[in-house]
Amino acid sequence: MLALKVNAVNEKNGVTVWVSVTNQSEEVAELLFKTSQRISIAVFDEEQKRVYRSESEWMYLQVVEHVMLQPNDEVVFQEMMPSTYFEEGHTYKGTVRLAVSEINNEQALQQSQTFTFTRQEHS
Repeated sequence: MLALKVNAVNEKNGVTVWVSVTNQSEEVAELLFKTSQRISIAVFDEEQKRVYRSESEWMYLQVVEHVMLQPNDEVVFQEMMPSTYFEEGHTYKGTVRLAVSEINNEQALQQSQTFTFTRQEHS
């Protein structure tokens, strides 16, 4: 079983979302990614309007990569969301999921994790 932890950090040029993935099983977890995308993020404003989506902002390479996670191992992925999408002082709610195709040769269930942040400019 994989556990996701999410942290959104305000920075000068935007908000960086850090996603920690931990293999909580007693067996090796083999993650199959079919593109260079590792996480998928969607962010909504206070009126539930989507203001950001990874797939709309970034372009991904068509590459196949296997990531092997030993029991209790952790891997961290990050994505910078540009500040142009967010207004100072506003609170946003997001969802993030792994952009993995298969886990241990089985189609991956698309579990997601939610996060909330308030945009604050840093100088």
